[in-house]
Amino acid sequence: MQSQCTTVEKFCVCCRSWKSHTDFHRNKARSDGFHAHCKPCRCEQERVRRAENPDKCRELDRLRYPARAETSKQRSRNWYYANKQQYQAQRAIWRSKNKSVISLKAKLFRLQHIESIRKYDSQRWSNNPVRRERHKVVNSRRHAAKKNADGTFTYNDWATLCKRYGNKCLCCGKVGKMTIDHIVPLVHGGPHSMSNIQPLCKSCNSSKNDKTIDYRY
Repeated sequence: MQSQCTTVEKFCVCCRSWKSHTDFHRNKARSDGFHAHCKPCRCEQERVRRAENPDKCRELDRLRYPARAETSKQRSRNWYYANKQQYQAQRAIWRSKNKSVISLKAKLFRLQHIESIRKYDSQRWSNNPVRRERHKVVNSRRHAAKKNADGTFTYNDWATLCKRYGNKCLCCGKVGKMTIDHIVPLVHGGPHSMSNIQPLCKSCNSSKNDKTIDYRY
């Protein structure tokens, strides 16, 4: 049987079949430079080994990682840039099929790291006021969508409106951080558009509640 081998073939001792050299991992310790088992067989053996000894495998990985961390990262980066479109297409397909899994993992991660996430968010918002204002507009858009309100506006529209009034509350005249107030509340059918928006401080916005009051005039 060995006489059937060609210069580009190798015999897998596990699945007992002839395969191309590209189907074998390289091994400098062997005379032909390749492992005796083909890639699918080695992957299956590794899967079984890890399933039978999960704790031991994790511990070995933890000990081995520091010595080859940079090499592993560079190999991953090289593969990613060489197969970027393929990776993104596969990732999009996987995410579309596993939305519930992704959502559950995100919720569990947040519950497990809630304190560090809150600390990070607090630092991020305090160091980036523009980001905080953009987030405010996005939240108002989400709230309006839940109420099935018509219209929309951007962060630039909101920033222009606040600048026009000097970042001043139209109710009490306080200067500072403003909140988005709908003149005709969304619960009464008011649109989510700039014609129905006025800047109010948090206190005045809460006091106005669901009343229809136009402080612009």
